[in-house]
Amino acid sequence: MENKEQFSETVLLIDAAYLENVTKEIKIIYEKKMGRELSLINLLELFTNLSVSCNLAPSDNNVDVLLVHSTKQTHFSYCSPALLKASHNMTYANELGNYSSVTFTVDENADLSTKYLETLQSICQRPEIQRIGIVGATNETMEAITHIIEQTDGKDFTVFDLVKTEDAGTFRIAPILFPVIAALGVTPDDLAKK
Repeated sequence: MENKEQFSETVLLIDAAYLENVTKEIKIIYEKKMGRELSLINLLELFTNLSVSCNLAPSDNNVDVLLVHSTKQTHFSYCSPALLKASHNMTYANELGNYSSVTFTVDENADLSTKYLETLQSICQRPEIQRIGIVGATNETMEAITHIIEQTDGKDFTVFDLVKTEDAGTFRIAPILFPVIAALGVTPDDLAKK
């Protein structure tokens, strides 16, 4: 990450192992609920859905997606593109703006949670970043994430959680469920029928 000279105003920081676990759990639950197999999660659509949950409005926004993963994790089981290396330097544009994704690999002997928190700390110090979406808050890391956020002024934070949806005062907590099920192709009409 130290090699990146300039970041966009909006950054989505994603722990790839957390995303793998959450997408697996949600896909299994909703396949049972819907009574059918669901498609793979379109990563580009998921990134867009997460951005909307971060209160990003349609415009000429620029969004950096930072995927932090261990060398042991080479792919996503339930997402397309599946290979993490295919997500490195991937760019696309839609109604919200321009997206650029970068992967950061953590040696398998290093602690992924520590590297994720170090990356969060580092991007919080960057003046050009104004909005940060955090995908990777676990019971083990939430206290440290909260501390980092509370030590940072002038940035808008959204922490995605599988269970909690209540705001924490200095930041928003948004459910990761809705961005994921939408990227799985589940529509509000589908949910209304079940």
